[in-house]
Amino acid sequence: EELQGINNRVHLAKCEKIIQKHIMQKHMLEGVTFVNPDSCTISEEAEIGMDVLIEANTHIRGKSIISKNCIIGPNTFIQDAHIKSDCKIVNSTVLNSKIINNVTIGPFSHVRPGSEISSHSKIGNFVEIKNSIIGESVKVSHLSYIGDTKIGRFTNIGAGTITANFDGIKKNKTNIGENCSIGANTVFIAPVNIENTVTTGAGSVINKDVGNNSLAISRSKQINFKNWIKK
Repeated sequence: EELQGINNRVHLAKCEKIIQKHIMQKHMLEGVTFVNPDSCTISEEAEIGMDVLIEANTHIRGKSIISKNCIIGPNTFIQDAHIKSDCKIVNSTVLNSKIINNVTIGPFSHVRPGSEISSHSKIGNFVEIKNSIIGESVKVSHLSYIGDTKIGRFTNIGAGTITANFDGIKKNKTNIGENCSIGANTVFIAPVNIENTVTTGAGSVINKDVGNNSLAISRSKQINFKNWIKK
């Protein structure tokens, strides 16, 4: 096997399969479980800890480090990320980021470069995190974009929350404090600073700083027109 030549893409694929077989055998002998190793690829530089479960169609690239007792996949792509112990990442992409202990990500989430997800946090389905620091025990459960943002611990981010970080020229920061409750479909127009124990009303557009222990609501009053006939 070590002496095979590569003269075309067929030979290249054959040799890559041989190398992947050796890489996975090494990890399996060190205590890693692959549910369907033929569907996975692992870089030679990757480090995988004891009792990690790699589900089908999972690809781990670059200098990724996965610590013990994690469940990765199925259908997950990880590149140059550091994932600490007891994490679960399902149907998601994690790039050049740090994931601390006991974090769940996915399904269908995208953690982009420069992010850090602290312990006991949840990144749910259809969530995108970019260049942000997520504090301990934070929940970003559904359909949200968090970019260039710092979120304090124990904060809950409601469904559909967006940090509008780009003003057309530069990226701006959003700071959200601890113990906040962010209502569904809240839009933060960065730069903006939200202090601790703040609640925002669902559907609000927040473009001014909010102090501690406040309720922030910014939306137009509902008007109902009776007997309305569409022309």
